[in-house]
Amino acid sequence: MTPEGTLTVRLTVADRRVTDVSVLSTRRTEVASLLVGLSPEQALRLIPSLFALCGHAHAVAALAACEVALGVAVSREVDARRRLLVLLEALDSHGFTCCVDWPAALGREPMVAPLKALRDATAALRRSATA
Repeated sequence: MTPEGTLTVRLTVADRRVTDVSVLSTRRTEVASLLVGLSPEQALRLIPSLFALCGHAHAVAALAACEVALGVAVSREVDARRRLLVLLEALDSHGFTCCVDWPAALGREPMVAPLKALRDATAALRRSATA
């Protein structure tokens, strides 16, 4: 188990359909206490900075949770743009791993130029998705 804990999801499948789902989490939840007493707007501004990894994904999930709780419907276009932002964040993260972490593990220099090209491209897509 990592210091961050684990998240185990078990699916029961019968006749090619999911018939049951169970979730077991040993993740720490203290970070949630930082949000107690904040307005949804304040919490949504804070959430991305609370997570070193996947800050955008956490923000999108929190925003979706607030919208469901408040009964706010989101258009397909807005949903698609949010999904794109999450995918771009994942692409950046995986690109870093491939261009920096893997070469380091092999005793090689980081692949700076490909990583810069990837980050420039994802930044341009991010700007177009939020325009």
